[in-house]
Amino acid sequence: MASHAPVHDTVTAYAMVPSWMLTAVSDVTLAATAAFLLFVVQYTLTSPWWKDRVGTTIVLKDIVLLCILVPGSLLVFFPHLITPVTSAWIDIFVLGGAAAVMCWRCVVWWLEKKPAFVQRWLDRRSAD
Repeated sequence: MASHAPVHDTVTAYAMVPSWMLTAVSDVTLAATAAFLLFVVQYTLTSPWWKDRVGTTIVLKDIVLLCILVPGSLLVFFPHLITPVTSAWIDIFVLGGAAAVMCWRCVVWWLEKKPAFVQRWLDRRSAD
């Protein structure tokens, strides 16, 4: 019974993609990376986000978004540095981190906004 070794030849996989599409992927990846970094730097310079729970979740989400770009960027720009399986594992952990950050943001948002929400709800009930 012959066993087949998994194919990790990223270059061969990308050979089936039109060159204009690879150029578009690399350009958009660079633009997204620059935009996320620009926002984190701008927010850091203009607002003490580390002192605010909501601000902290905003910056952490953008850092996670940057991390989401890393495996795909490595596959496009440096295909010899990473295998598709390693890229998939990184994606699994980073996307899990994104889910955790967004759930944390929901909790933080609820804790920050709950008093006003509850008061509005009570006001509406008493008006009825």
